[in-house]
Amino acid sequence: MTCNLLSIGRHSISKRSISFRSFSSLPLLLFSIVDLHSLTSVKMNGRDAKEEEERRMNIKEGSREMAIALLACGLDSKKCILFQQSHVPQHAELSWLLGCLTPNNWLESMIQFKTKKEDGTLNSLGLFGYPVLMAADILLYGATHVPVGEDQRQHIELTRDIAIQFNNYYKKDYFVPPTSIHTTFQRVMSLKEGRKKMSKSDPSDYTRINMNDSSDLIQSKIKKATTDSTKGVSIDKENRPEITNLVEIFASVTNKSTEMIVEEFKDSGHAAFKSALTVALQERLGPIREKMDSLRANPSLVDSILEEGAETARRIAINRMKEIREIAGY
Repeated sequence: MTCNLLSIGRHSISKRSISFRSFSSLPLLLFSIVDLHSLTSVKMNGRDAKEEEERRMNIKEGSREMAIALLACGLDSKKCILFQQSHVPQHAELSWLLGCLTPNNWLESMIQFKTKKEDGTLNSLGLFGYPVLMAADILLYGATHVPVGEDQRQHIELTRDIAIQFNNYYKKDYFVPPTSIHTTFQRVMSLKEGRKKMSKSDPSDYTRINMNDSSDLIQSKIKKATTDSTKGVSIDKENRPEITNLVEIFASVTNKSTEMIVEEFKDSGHAAFKSALTVALQERLGPIREKMDSLRANPSLVDSILEEGAETARRIAINRMKEIREIAGY
């Protein structure tokens, strides 16, 4: 969660994830900005005092920036609860309780834990146990449906296992194992490497489209995006991963099917295809960028939305934890 690095891979701008109307049939919508999770990104080696200070500032600023992005993409704070995770202390309390019921080998098998260890992130207790905190984020509110990308499926399965473990241990069917919500495009890949996920943490800004990129910068990034030597456009993740990724991005921002995109550009050169994709991204991101700029100019409004959401979330969490404590016997 880094200020000014909210990419379309992280916060999709189409029906892939932030089509909030698709969740309107659910009784209660909660959007938690998980700032406690961002604390696990500590790297002890090669980081000077200035870099560490910037990291801490980015956590604070990034929370507001995340809220701005969600609101700009269409989230209506009057119809849902938007809040910061750290402002509801019951998340951490439930995480501890669930952690006492979660076997180490469940956490050792988590793919993201293994990946983080390899990239230089401190192999801390927080990093090891953060999937339990994620489970607490979900189970605290009795959430039944959770929209996730492909890389988060394992975490939802772990959450289900933890819920069942709790129910079995205390012999009470309290937690309902949540269901994942998956949409057509579950992962956006890097503009430079079609087999690598688009990431805000990549050192090169040209690997991603940020939600606040200018129209000129979007044009430059798409122009320099990796393609291949084969003429035309097609879907082939094995042999043409970069072109496939661009087609899926095009489809997601226009709400067209990938088949429609391929049919339209199957005989086109890459330059023509990229030009059309650039226009589609500019048209989709332009209004969002303007809304983000407007919200940044009114930080007190954003902060008030987050605080109001936290107050509502706390009321729910306090009542839920009262019930959970009674079950657990403390």
